[in-house]
Amino acid sequence: MTSVHQNPPASTWAALRARRLDWALRGHAAFLDSLSDEVRERFARGDEHGEAYVVVFGKTQVGKTTLLLDLMGVEGQALADVSKVLRGGRAHGQSATATAMEYRRSPDTSWRLQADGQTVSINSDDEMEAELRTVRDRMERRELQIARPITVAIPCDRFTPGEHAAPAVRMLDLPGDNPKDEVEGRHVADMAQRYLPHADLILLVGKGDDLSFLRPQELTLPGIEDWQLVPSRFRIITTYSYTAQSVLDVARQRHQSGKPIDDVFFRENLLAQIRTFLPQLDGDAAHPARYFPLEFGQSWADAQLRRPDDSLLARLVPLVTELKQALHRDIAAAVSPVARLRGAIDAHVVVGKIKARKLEQFKQSEAVLKNALSQIDKRINTVKSLHQKQIRAAKDAREHHDLAVRAMADGDTITKQLVQPLLDSAQQHVDRIDDLDTSTRDLLQLMRDFRADLMRICGTDLRSASRQLPPPAGANAASLTFWHRLNPQIAQHLPEFGRIVDDAMADLHKRLSDYWIGTYFPSLSDDFKNDKESLENAILSSARAVASPVAQAWSREADKCCKDLKGRCAKEEAGEAQLADAVDLLHEEQQDLSQKLKELQAEHARASQAMDKDIARCSRFLDTMQQKYGEELQQRRRRIVSPIASATTDTSPPTPSAAHRFLELMAAIDLAGVRRQVLLTADTRH
Repeated sequence: MTSVHQNPPASTWAALRARRLDWALRGHAAFLDSLSDEVRERFARGDEHGEAYVVVFGKTQVGKTTLLLDLMGVEGQALADVSKVLRGGRAHGQSATATAMEYRRSPDTSWRLQADGQTVSINSDDEMEAELRTVRDRMERRELQIARPITVAIPCDRFTPGEHAAPAVRMLDLPGDNPKDEVEGRHVADMAQRYLPHADLILLVGKGDDLSFLRPQELTLPGIEDWQLVPSRFRIITTYSYTAQSVLDVARQRHQSGKPIDDVFFRENLLAQIRTFLPQLDGDAAHPARYFPLEFGQSWADAQLRRPDDSLLARLVPLVTELKQALHRDIAAAVSPVARLRGAIDAHVVVGKIKARKLEQFKQSEAVLKNALSQIDKRINTVKSLHQKQIRAAKDAREHHDLAVRAMADGDTITKQLVQPLLDSAQQHVDRIDDLDTSTRDLLQLMRDFRADLMRICGTDLRSASRQLPPPAGANAASLTFWHRLNPQIAQHLPEFGRIVDDAMADLHKRLSDYWIGTYFPSLSDDFKNDKESLENAILSSARAVASPVAQAWSREADKCCKDLKGRCAKEEAGEAQLADAVDLLHEEQQDLSQKLKELQAEHARASQAMDKDIARCSRFLDTMQQKYGEELQQRRRRIVSPIASATTDTSPPTPSAAHRFLELMAAIDLAGVRRQVLLTADTRH
């Protein structure tokens, strides 16, 4: 590498002056490299080559591109013409910025477009508009992948003559955060991720009558969502700030009352409106100098033409110009060599804010998880209680079903006992036959008595009487309990039973009715004997005939009850299994939440420790700068005091002359002044 000592003294001094901040910039770079990624991205570092740039960002149709052009010195009809070209064929109301755009002044009257690694020169507005339309169409069809901003050089004759106020810095116009389609949306997020975090200055732009663009929920892209943490990197710009009638009315009243109409008034008024939905805005983020209520473009020009004699408007025009000039100065200062150094000076404050916000977020997240755990604990207790009840219900159902199964095995024995009252009643009536008088009337009465008694037993007494019976031999007492609980609804079969009895006694009843006299003469005939035998047979046969469907009714009811108990058992067991699964799932959810809480608390501790380390590193910023300053002095001292060789060869390095040594000494002295400028600024701010 060629040494500066080989250059003429004038160029050597210029080179030394150009490197006067190198040590500080190296110290700044080393300082940023020592920080965590989360903190580092809050500080400007420029593009991938370290070059400074300013970003203009905001919603679609708030005037971002117009603002940028106005700041560059494109005004009047030229502004309208250039805006139309840059829209690339898109109608008003649609985003004119398809990707990140960088605007420059062309060295001649031609347009220049640099995209996809190629630069083309274009002579007419129509051709340039068509080229931009093509670029947008290719992007939307995914035929063109843009990784860097498209550079547009605007013809030099479109700038206001003699305009030199535009800052000589890269200014990027990023697409709005409300893209028209999914493809553009992904590209917007990618460009924001690439250029917002490392910009030296970010201009957040929104309409003066819609300040919602500053709400946290509106600023979701990386690098801008926490603009209040590092407000020095941001300027808040409102467009259409003086066209709203409410603003004009307040300004006019103030103007008529003789109070000053200046930037302080409008900035404070803007801050008051912002605080209505950002009440926590304070500190450096609320400094009026960071807010710029502006007007520009065709609507502002038209307003001046319509009201040439308006004294208020006459005061507002220079006020807006003054605000633009102040913004120019801020932009120029933001990209100066020492701007990033000044930003690092307050790094400990920034990290403190980041830590406070992050820890508050952790606290809120932990509270949410703890509340969820509390709720799930209650749900687990509730479901466990229901599960225990269900276990008891399932056990009870199984016991009843098992009892029913055992009872069904004793069915024949039990049903015989259950119908025994019918047979006993029949036998009792049979036993009365031998005591009857020799009168047909007594036989008929016994027939009626038997029928009535059978209907009574079947209708009311059979089920209650069965409960009083002892268990028969060979039958389980619990089985009898099962049968006793049944209700086979015997009474609904009474008409059928009546017909059975009537049919069994029909012949005897007819024969008795056909006798001419109602008295028997046993000495003369066997009619009395025969009719008594017929009556006995009719009573016993009808009793047995009725006992059979009664027993069947008990059996059917028992079978139905057994099936119902089996279904209930299955249902209760299914309910038990479901509640057991529910308890298991709740326990899994509880474990998952507990694990998340544990991980969050661990992350909380790690983040807190990392932030503490960052704060400690920030507190050593001055030490880092002093170290780099000392290293720079040592290097320069070695160059100043290096020995002068008596002879040199073609391969030996050149040695400094006395003049060059003197220049090195003067540069070292000058370096001390730079050190005071940087470090004393830091001392006073700390």
